[in-house]
Amino acid sequence: MPKFKGSCHCGKLRLTFVSPSKAAALPVRECGRSFCRKHGARTMTDPAGTAMIEAEPGALNAYQFGLGTADFLVCNGCGAYMGAFFDDAGTSYATLNINVFDDRLDFSQPAASADYGAEDAEGRKVRRRARWTPATLKHLT
Repeated sequence: MPKFKGSCHCGKLRLTFVSPSKAAALPVRECGRSFCRKHGARTMTDPAGTAMIEAEPGALNAYQFGLGTADFLVCNGCGAYMGAFFDDAGTSYATLNINVFDDRLDFSQPAASADYGAEDAEGRKVRRRARWTPATLKHLT
């Protein structure tokens, strides 16, 4: 199974993503919202994969905006955007910024434009449960 590793610029946030699919087979998106545009994010999800995000002490800034249904994970040290994390009654999911992967060029397909501005909070949660990657956020000590 393909395994992808990545980190923020300073290395205080690390990401491991495992998928039964090759990088080129996964859909890549560019969200039209200002947060994602300003970070130059290209994101992807895989409901058949798994993600582990590890954060050194004090390194993680979990930023919420809009409907407040997810935490957007930004490094307090270097400002890199890792992805968004959604916890739903003990089950967690993430969308991942492929620009932080060491092998980001393996995701060579063009990004599809995405705009989620018309969703209400419940619709957004339903979409994330169905399409986002099962994930774990681990705070290192």
